[in-house]
Amino acid sequence: MATGRSTVFENRSHAGSALGMKLSTLLPAGEYTVLGLLRGGVPIAHEVAKALGATLGAVAVRKLGVPRNPELAFGAIARYGISSARHINEAIYRRALQYFGKDELESVERGTGADLRALAGTFKDYCPDLAERDLLLCDDGMATGATMKAALDLIQDLDPASITLAVPVASPGTAAELAPWSMASANCSPQKISLPSEPSTRTSGKWARTRSWKRCAPRGEVPGPSQPNRSSCSG
Repeated sequence: MATGRSTVFENRSHAGSALGMKLSTLLPAGEYTVLGLLRGGVPIAHEVAKALGATLGAVAVRKLGVPRNPELAFGAIARYGISSARHINEAIYRRALQYFGKDELESVERGTGADLRALAGTFKDYCPDLAERDLLLCDDGMATGATMKAALDLIQDLDPASITLAVPVASPGTAAELAPWSMASANCSPQKISLPSEPSTRTSGKWARTRSWKRCAPRGEVPGPSQPNRSSCSG
């Protein structure tokens, strides 16, 4: 149940610990795989996986930023193992296409795609099999949700049993847009739903959220591939 209160987290580890504690008391008993969106979502997922004794994985994601305004995303791309996906915000893409042209946007995608492949290669050991697994998909927060949407487009095609979004904070607009997916926050109870067979049937599930949101504090250190116990966390 949402408390109606906002929480300020000291850092990503603090946010992940709070989220993991909440999930450990509310999720049904079972075996989970926790996936973090690189890079900010990995410290969150790491703490959640520790709290649940779950397998840890990482999804490489990159925002496709509008030229000369890279914080404004016209889309995002994601990669997990050899699988990849691309999500485009059609409205922003059309405006960017009008101002910058197709060649410049394609150049952004090529450069970002090369960065994504390198990042995915660095974290290739964090790619457990997802088939028939109950997944928690974590990020450090969602503003427009572009990278989370790309990750969802990718992960749902890898045949998991269920997907639950788990983030410490999110904007109300993105929360409403992704309402067909289940979501858990550090302040709220999770609403866990199974993957429907058809995209058009994603109408069940309820997004629990607090009335106000605060951004997570400065970026914490991302566990690297050389860190021990990279495939699972316990305790």
